[in-house]
Amino acid sequence: LKDGPVAFAESRHAADFRMPLRADPFHKLIYVARGEVTYRDRHADRELAAGPGTLLAIERSTAHQLRDRSPATLFLLCLAPRWIADDPPRRALWRTLAQRGQEVQPGTPLHLVY
Repeated sequence: LKDGPVAFAESRHAADFRMPLRADPFHKLIYVARGEVTYRDRHADRELAAGPGTLLAIERSTAHQLRDRSPATLFLLCLAPRWIADDPPRRALWRTLAQRGQEVQPGTPLHLVY
């Protein structure tokens, strides 16, 4: 996030992809477009499978890992903490996503309150 408050990336994985444990200084949304990954959250000591259409909301400084269960394509939206904190609607949206337990399944409506 050197050039601005938001960064976007696409990540295409091979069948044996395993991300090393990491904790980023920014919030991150990961959308599983194809394939299936296992998400491991070391802070909450939990693991979950995420398939196509799943959105993961990962708070900054959360130690986490991803491992492909099948070759996956992910879309990442990285958000500077200050960019969220400075705007009440963005803050409310992030709070709603983060309170979902970091997983929003496909077809699940979000009811946002500002």
